[in-house]
Amino acid sequence: MKRLVDSKSLEKDNLDNLPACGSCLKRKMTKKPFVGQSKLANSLLDLIHTDVYGPLNTQATDGFSYFITFTDDHSQYSYVYLMRYKSEAFVRFKEFRLEVENQTGRKIKNPSVGPRTPQLNGVAERRNRTLLDMIRSMMSFTELPLSLWGYALETAARLLNIAPSKTVAQTPYQIWHGKPASYKYLRVWGRSAYVKRLVGDKLDSRSSLCRFIGYPKKTSGYYFYDPTEQNVFVLRNPVFLERGFRTYTRRDELLIEESSEAPQLNVGTSSAPDVSTDNVPILRRSTRVPQPPERYGFLGVTSQLDNDPKTYGEAMSNIDSGKWLEAMKSKMDSMSSNQVWTLVDRPKGIRPVGCKWVYKRKIGADGEVTTFKARLVAKGYTQRPGVDLEETFSPVAMA
Repeated sequence: MKRLVDSKSLEKDNLDNLPACGSCLKRKMTKKPFVGQSKLANSLLDLIHTDVYGPLNTQATDGFSYFITFTDDHSQYSYVYLMRYKSEAFVRFKEFRLEVENQTGRKIKNPSVGPRTPQLNGVAERRNRTLLDMIRSMMSFTELPLSLWGYALETAARLLNIAPSKTVAQTPYQIWHGKPASYKYLRVWGRSAYVKRLVGDKLDSRSSLCRFIGYPKKTSGYYFYDPTEQNVFVLRNPVFLERGFRTYTRRDELLIEESSEAPQLNVGTSSAPDVSTDNVPILRRSTRVPQPPERYGFLGVTSQLDNDPKTYGEAMSNIDSGKWLEAMKSKMDSMSSNQVWTLVDRPKGIRPVGCKWVYKRKIGADGEVTTFKARLVAKGYTQRPGVDLEETFSPVAMA
């Protein structure tokens, strides 16, 4: 109809007088576009943008698969929380609200927005995308396990808070805290560092080579990952190895660079007769990409099978501590429901036989971990001849 008016085939007054078509509105109605640019909030906590992302294909340490972000509109300062389940979002909000209101002395306002309007939550959507881009870059720069993405996420959020932003005049940290941020403590994520060993034989090495993976929230120091023991811990005084900028390349993409010119030899003139080179065969250079040998590949699987924690302390400091805890809780619940034991008073002068946890990862045919098993076993070696050595009991409880 508009084209008919433009071509002078129809009067504009006739077009304006046409009634609305109910069938057209029923079948062709669309949302109105979001135009214009929103202004920043006037004060801290006047407007908070939040969004949940997940689940990710790879679970982070302690079984986290989701994360939620809270971004203050006035300062662009953000908080990030890891979650095992999406249903934890409200719990994380209450934790965030309590922390920021106590810190700033202000109250979070509750403006209402229309349902199903993700366009109004563009700040949170953009923040999650930026964090994911940073995580991918940080993980691709190192050879660390993908399960450490949670530490990379928290590090990326910290860096965004102290980095300049085109949205605000100062850094988000300076607007939020009222003072400039310090950059002296920053380190390259995933780089190597020597850390002091806490225990060991007198002839053992005094330090271990570990990888830096983040900053603790409630204490000073750094998070480190020990590739040998596969555990994460906090340490304050490491020695970082940050000279040079290493780039990692996949082994199947490595090529041997060969010189295109033959080396020049400086030789004197000779009176020897000329020799024809027409019949000399030309050497063919292989174009095959070199591959690493696989004849010792089974040793890698064997070494993975020997990395199970030996004690409860090792299990709780392991990157899979959440899975070990679930295995132990499952077994304790099963033993309680099946009434495996009966509580009795200890006879005077009798020392009970102790127990301990034994941990084992079950490996599938594809070499991947399928199950985390925990067994509660009795310390039979503590039995004494003539006292309780001949007594029998159920020595093993499997999970």
